[in-house]
Amino acid sequence: MTRTRLIVLALGVALCWATLASADPAQPATPGNYREGWWLDGLGYGWAPGVFGHLSVDDRKTTVDESVGDTFDNLLGGNAFAGSAIVELGHDRWSVLVDAFGGYSDGAVRESLPTPLPGVGIDLVAKLKVKQVFVDFDVAYRLGQWTLPGRTRPLTLGIYAGARSSWTYSRVRASAQTTGLPQNQARSLAASEAIAWADPLIGVRWELPLLDELVVDFRGDVGGFGAGSSFAWGIMSGLRYWLPWELGPARSWLGGGYKIVAFDHDLSRGRNADLTFGGPYLGMGIGL
Repeated sequence: MTRTRLIVLALGVALCWATLASADPAQPATPGNYREGWWLDGLGYGWAPGVFGHLSVDDRKTTVDESVGDTFDNLLGGNAFAGSAIVELGHDRWSVLVDAFGGYSDGAVRESLPTPLPGVGIDLVAKLKVKQVFVDFDVAYRLGQWTLPGRTRPLTLGIYAGARSSWTYSRVRASAQTTGLPQNQARSLAASEAIAWADPLIGVRWELPLLDELVVDFRGDVGGFGAGSSFAWGIMSGLRYWLPWELGPARSWLGGGYKIVAFDHDLSRGRNADLTFGGPYLGMGIGL
């Protein structure tokens, strides 16, 4: 685990415990058990991750550096699409959470290359399509809840365990054609591959009310452990603002923040992917 990963996870845990220490344990929790009986949360959100890291083939390493801005350019240009949703069903302190993301991106490269022969060149065209899916399935348990001064919502702390399934599909089509010759020649190739694996995860989560209607959410995990990836980790943290109106028995909220999914995975045939997907997210949710 790199120093950056350790610092990020340690900050989340430290902030949680620091807040617990500042709360008065003698104060009773909110009346009854917070979220008694059956409850349901759903969040539809858009996530625009950049992709950073390395791809290695037979000890040859290639750097991957696609910024969040590049992702937005692809989305706005119609060359990419993505969608995400979280559904969590709970009963008292226990809950089951599914967090799913799916998307694709298209890219094309056109290049004209000169040759030593006067007036003769080579036109290259390459098209790449990548599809990526992440699905988290977690079972969570709320360890405790603490009332904070002047807040109707409690501070909560929980743990969870589960797995993250990853699926990647890539397809490349390339062609090359000579120009400037009486009989120009053309060559083409196409290849595709789909890879899937699952990483076991353990994590911690907490919810801190800044105001009655404004909450900080944090969910962070580590995993892989050699069962899927040699190491994997993820963080999703942001703000949740509860809207002032109700939809029957349900309440809605706006949520936004930052999400990271990272893994170091041996693909096959001497290939390795050490990649981090990270970027902002924004969505709207509903709770029952």
